[in-house]
Amino acid sequence: MGRGKIDARTLISPAQQKKEFLILLAVDPEAIILGGSVSRAFSLFEKGMRERMRSFPYHKSLERIVIEISDQPEIAILGAAALYYDARQG
Repeated sequence: MGRGKIDARTLISPAQQKKEFLILLAVDPEAIILGGSVSRAFSLFEKGMRERMRSFPYHKSLERIVIEISDQPEIAILGAAALYYDARQG
């Protein structure tokens, strides 16, 4: 790493590192859709995110997950509404 650059993983506590796959375990999503400032910064962390996801123990789940970037301003509320709708449909 060059001067002035840090490895973001050093900023995450060991407890947080163990929780990083919680959403994948709880929801088993078909897609991860990033919006807002996170989507604009995706190119800065995409490689690290994909590398870390490779250590997820359930490889079949990862094979079908699509990672998308959205410029839709309401993407977070739309995602929450979709989860709620799916849960109600049972």
